[in-house]
Amino acid sequence: MSAPVRIAQTHKLLGMAETLSKTTHFNTEECRLLVLFHQKLVSCNGPLDRLRFRDVLHVTFDITDDIMLDLCYKAFDRDNDGVVDDAEWTRGLSAMIRGSLEELVEFVYFVYDMNGDRSLAREELYHCLRGCMHPGYGIDADELEECEREIVEIAMKKLDVDRDGQITFPDFQNAVITDPLLLQACGPCLPSPKSTASFLALITLKYRSYTGVWAVQWNQAVEGHHSKRKSHVARARSHSFIRSSISTASTLASLAQSKMAMKGGGGASSPLTIKDAAAAKP
Repeated sequence: MSAPVRIAQTHKLLGMAETLSKTTHFNTEECRLLVLFHQKLVSCNGPLDRLRFRDVLHVTFDITDDIMLDLCYKAFDRDNDGVVDDAEWTRGLSAMIRGSLEELVEFVYFVYDMNGDRSLAREELYHCLRGCMHPGYGIDADELEECEREIVEIAMKKLDVDRDGQITFPDFQNAVITDPLLLQACGPCLPSPKSTASFLALITLKYRSYTGVWAVQWNQAVEGHHSKRKSHVARARSHSFIRSSISTASTLASLAQSKMAMKGGGGASSPLTIKDAAAAKP
């Protein structure tokens, strides 16, 4: 590849990164790295179609539910052309891992809204929650479908605020604001804090502040490190003071013995003066 071609590609990449940084929560450098990451994926594996994108979400972000993987792909591929391009990749990640509360609610609701009518019916909830239970712990295979339908009814009661039989976006938004744990009530479609931090570490040094669990652990570790350091400094100062006091006392004793030796050892020794003590200090 010739130098002019490389320069043109670099300028094109920077221009795309600057444009994306204005509409996402990533800065220009982070957008540049995300676009490069997307280009590497495409060059190695081909365009990010549904199957390849599912693999990326599964391996990178620990999203393992098959239904949620397909619905997340739909949420990224906003133009429905069958592939996730670099702009859709960056905007989708911005909402998924750095989105505000409003953006997360919008993203999750778009994932759950399978037919795009801005309303969640029981059939859609049942499809999202299918496979959420497994045989065992006293539940037979014949009872799974009945248990899943009961879970759907519980979700409807929690999310259908106005009780009209449909979960509209205002219903979902009000329910999540009241209880944030309901954000993924219909299926896990957001990455875990650990996987988010691992991915962000590829593009930025400030990755712990975007994960609540890791941020708390990191702050506790830093505070513990500082407290230990303060304790060590105080202990070192205490030991230094003790050594200095012992050295001073030893010097004064040696000076007193010297004065007694100069008097012949038999006579009364002259008292140690303040001037002598001051001169004996290290």
